[in-house]
Formats: sequence, structure tokens, C-alpha cells
Amino acid sequence: MGENTTQEGSVEDRIHNVLAEKFDRPKDGFTNETSIRNDLGADSLDEVELTQHLEDEFDGLKIPEEKAIEIKTVGDIIRCVNELLPKKPT
Repeated sequence: MGENTTQEGSVEDRIHNVLAEKFDRPKDGFTNETSIRNDLGADSLDEVELTQHLEDEFDGLKIPEEKAIEIKTVGDIIRCVNELLPKKPT
């Protein structure tokens, strides 16, 4: 799978930055299998706030509620954001 990049870095790096700030963890402390609830200790309010932080990080990206409730791991976040970002012409 190709890596989506933006002017500010890869999508994955930017998501890791948001997670590191939100959960006070080192940026390199996440894998695609990291569970938002079990490994990071997020509750439902944390999940809503995380969605808002991601939308802000990606310039107003809108994550629909039906997508947000499917997010369980860091890999899910990366897939979701990549799916929702506008595709750049090649």
C-alpha cells in the first residue's frame, strides 16, 4: 500500500504526533495494532476528542460518526484518514 504524504509529512507521522500529544506518549510508541481503548486507556470522551484533533490536524477533514465508531486501533485511524483525504492526481 502506498503511503499518502502531505506537505507536513506522512499521514502516519501526523497521526502519531496527534496521538503522542493527546495521550502523552512518545511518538514512536505506536504500532498499527495499538488499541485506542486497551493500550492507550481512552474512554468515549477521549475518542470524541481524538476525532476532533484529527479533523483539525487534517485541515477540517470530516470523519463521519459511522466511521469514527469503527476505529479501534491506530491502523484503523490511518486507514480511515487515508480513505477520507482527497486523492491527489498522479
